[in-house]
Amino acid sequence: MKKLTIIVLLLGLLAGCEEKETDNSLKVFDLKLSGCKQNSEKNLATNERAYMIIQGSADGYLYVQHINAIFNCCAETVNVKATLTQNNIQLLERETSSNCNCICPYDLSCKIGPLLSQKYTFSFSENDNEQTHFSFYYSPTLLDTIYMN
Repeated sequence: MKKLTIIVLLLGLLAGCEEKETDNSLKVFDLKLSGCKQNSEKNLATNERAYMIIQGSADGYLYVQHINAIFNCCAETVNVKATLTQNNIQLLERETSSNCNCICPYDLSCKIGPLLSQKYTFSFSENDNEQTHFSFYYSPTLLDTIYMN
């Protein structure tokens, strides 16, 4: 009987030590997308440089503004997904229903988190095209502008 009890206890301990899958998604809130910033019918590009403004907040969320993001002129929606793996944040912006033969700049904003007060590496992709990498230390007083490649 002692052997059976020990075996049951060991099996319980081993089962408790199994590696569990973790959800590495960050929550994305308050997604806003401006309209196309230029009215040209065949607007192929913008001369204005794209950049991001990141700002910390007391509630642990990172406010992200992507200025002059390039999407199709008639993008029906833009989805934003944020993932966190260790201290690496990956932000992906992806448009849907792009049926026009033109592109134009938009301004996009959202907040992601929650984050801890620590150093992060940030990777950004627009429609699966990697744009830029940078590092920052998250704090409620964070305010930085990052110019895209």
